[in-house]
Amino acid sequence: MSKAQPGAGYGFTSSGYGFSLNTLDPFPVQEASAPDHPFKVSAYFGTNATDLRVFITAGTINNIVPCVYGGNPTDPLLNAIPQPYSVIAGGSFSVYDIYIRAGRDTTFGNFPTSDRSQNGYPQVWYEGDPSGPKADTDTYGYICLARLTVDNSTLSVTSIQQYITGSLWASRIKVGDLTAQYFYARV
Repeated sequence: MSKAQPGAGYGFTSSGYGFSLNTLDPFPVQEASAPDHPFKVSAYFGTNATDLRVFITAGTINNIVPCVYGGNPTDPLLNAIPQPYSVIAGGSFSVYDIYIRAGRDTTFGNFPTSDRSQNGYPQVWYEGDPSGPKADTDTYGYICLARLTVDNSTLSVTSIQQYITGSLWASRIKVGDLTAQYFYARV
C-alpha cells in the first residue's frame, strides 16, 4: 500500500473507501521569519548596544560554506544547528555593511581556499560606517551581502538592504603587479 504525505499547499487523507486530496492553499505564503534564500541577512540587538547579532542563512561560495565572523578553525559554519550568529561591535555606527571575505589557498593557490586552518577560508566580515565598498586586495576579495541600518538609542535594526540573494561562484584573476580582481556569479 502506498501512502502520500502532506506537502506545501496540499493535504492528503485516505481510507478504505478512497482518498482525498485538499488543494485549497496551493501557494502558501511563506512566514516572514523563514529563510527564503541563501545568504539572507537578519539582525537584532542582544542585551546592549555592543551586542548586535547578525544571522545569515547558509549559502556557498564555490560549494564552500563560510564560517561566522572570526575566521578561526573552530568557528561554526553558517549551516550549523542551531544557527550561529556573528556578534559585531554595535553602538559605534549607524550603518554596517555585511560581507563575505574570501582568500586564496596559500599552499595550492585555489580561490577560495577550502582549508579551514587558513585565514582565507570564507567568513562573515563587516565594516561599520562604510564610505564605499570595501576594497579588494591581493590577499582577500569581499562581496557585500547586505547593509544594516540601526538605531543605537532604541537598540533596533531599522532596515536591511539585501544585495546577494543566492549562493555564489567566484573567480580570482591576478595579472602582474596589478591588484587581484574578483568576480562573482549567482548560482
